[in-house]
Amino acid sequence: MKISLSQVSFLLAVNEAGSISEAARRLGMTQSGLSQGLIALERELGAALLARSREGVALTSLGHSVITQARIISNAIERIEAQAKFARSSIESVLRVASVPSVAKRLLPGWRRTFQRLYPETAITVLEGHHIEVGDWVHRGIADLGFAALTPGNLAAEHIRDEPLFVVARRGHRALGADAVSMATLAQETLITGGFGCEPVFRSLFTQAGLQLPNMIQAQDVGTALEIARQGFGVCLLPDTALSGTDILDLRSRPMHASVRRRLYLLARDGDIAANPASRFLQIIRSQKQPLVGVH
Repeated sequence: MKISLSQVSFLLAVNEAGSISEAARRLGMTQSGLSQGLIALERELGAALLARSREGVALTSLGHSVITQARIISNAIERIEAQAKFARSSIESVLRVASVPSVAKRLLPGWRRTFQRLYPETAITVLEGHHIEVGDWVHRGIADLGFAALTPGNLAAEHIRDEPLFVVARRGHRALGADAVSMATLAQETLITGGFGCEPVFRSLFTQAGLQLPNMIQAQDVGTALEIARQGFGVCLLPDTALSGTDILDLRSRPMHASVRRRLYLLARDGDIAANPASRFLQIIRSQKQPLVGVH
């Protein structure tokens, strides 16, 4: 069996974009070329990874399993490339940044480009994990910095952004009846998380509102969470960074009330935020004043 790295990247791109056409646009290739690459991958595996319909594409059960391994491969390749870049250049240090996937995909690339333009002597490698993992990696020294919505007591935390939250559900769902969704309305629904480690973040939101955390279904990623919502088993609560660029197809979204936001923090070991290169990274984030991403 021969599976190419290009085929792995194709599958990841389609899952992130939500459609083959959008994935092809992002990859800078034709839609037919991308489709043929995916068909070749499925032929090699002897099973379908994508369910295709007029509304778009969705991962099959095998596709959901394969996408997890594909992310591991993609992250490993990125680390290899960073190590190779370090070996062939005059780079003097490596900054290891841990991040939840939504931030790693939507916000971190811009910050990273600016940082490496200003400080080419420092390479950056990115480790993706859920909120709890990010804090743990920073605490244990696996990562130098982290971006997450949880603030472990053993770490220094700098608030950098408040992210709007959106409820996503099937067309006509009762939770979407108003222009904006309240916490009281959300408390009556089954809540689907778009990644492991989200429960403490949501628990904090409901505690602040004086409400009990509703029943929850944990999904490994946003694509899986949206598919579960599509089947009518609950509603998704996602930040704007997770929804931006994601084709929700036949689902519908409504914003939470403006007062309900996910707080994003830069995490570091005590004293490290004030030290270079962490302080340099924080300065870039503050100076860019990146606007809210929005939902497309």
